[in-house]
Amino acid sequence: MDGTIACNQGDLARAQGDDAAAERHYERALTCYRASGNTHDIVLALCGLGVVAHRLGQPGRAARLLHEAETLVTAAGNSQRLPDLRAALAAVSGHGTLGPPADLTVRQAEILGHLAAGLSNKAIAGELHLQVSTVERHLATIYRNLGLANRAQATRFAIQHGLLPRRAPR
Repeated sequence: MDGTIACNQGDLARAQGDDAAAERHYERALTCYRASGNTHDIVLALCGLGVVAHRLGQPGRAARLLHEAETLVTAAGNSQRLPDLRAALAAVSGHGTLGPPADLTVRQAEILGHLAAGLSNKAIAGELHLQVSTVERHLATIYRNLGLANRAQATRFAIQHGLLPRRAPR
């Protein structure tokens, strides 16, 4: 409960532009959440703290915090916090707070990001340890659900929604 209150206070302070207070609240929330071991909440506090660190002129710290959040989301398969993470990454990168649309699964967003990075279906399959036919089925579903006609439109969509991979594919 204390972590939730502290995180909410951090959100409020951040919205009011009081980044120093927001940092204190997010730090307290993170301490409480780490003690409870709830990955879901730890990611939320890390995202808030990462954005505030960036706004306080600490880009290295912001990157470390957001990388930790990204690692936790990926390891836990915690797709519920993926929009929070993407919004934080977008806020830090200066592209606004964009998130994936509800029409995409985490895997589809990942595939779309690799497509936008210029990978072929075969390369995407290799990167994600999937069959090429699985990648093709995902892409067909993505195109249908989002009303896209081709790779160029899919690439534009992925870039607009911050879906590019954080690191270069192998």
